[in-house]
Amino acid sequence: MELSLNLITHLTPKTTSQELFDYIASFLLKQGKQSRTPGGGGSCVYRGPNGLMCAAGCVIPDEFYDPRMEGEDINAVLEGKLQTKGPQRRFWKALGKHEGLLAELQAIHDGAYVRYKPKETRQSWLNELRMLAHNHRLVFDESLAELAGREIETGP
Repeated sequence: MELSLNLITHLTPKTTSQELFDYIASFLLKQGKQSRTPGGGGSCVYRGPNGLMCAAGCVIPDEFYDPRMEGEDINAVLEGKLQTKGPQRRFWKALGKHEGLLAELQAIHDGAYVRYKPKETRQSWLNELRMLAHNHRLVFDESLAELAGREIETGP
């Protein structure tokens, strides 16, 4: 079944919190697992192995990603990146408009313990995303719930 969401393809100053939430929720539930450094006790990262990304990392274009962001939460990244000039500054300013929501989405991603099996991680995220939507007065599209039950596609 196809999602009934109208997902954004890139962030603009006009991107709404609802659009950003829908995109990140869909992304996380499709991905189905955390973006972590390699190894059993790895920490969450914006860009991980096999193309995995965290909740904030999935909205950062490759050309604006900087490996030095790793180890920093989105609040610290935004604080530093808002000092840049040109097109990057416009992007980071648009993203900064959603800083609180992004920080909470990042916490949902990072809070799924490494011991969870993929389906448990998705179910945990699903429950937390519903609560987050409610707390931010956003609509949680129940078609997202179908993504939580799908098998995770394994890469080559």
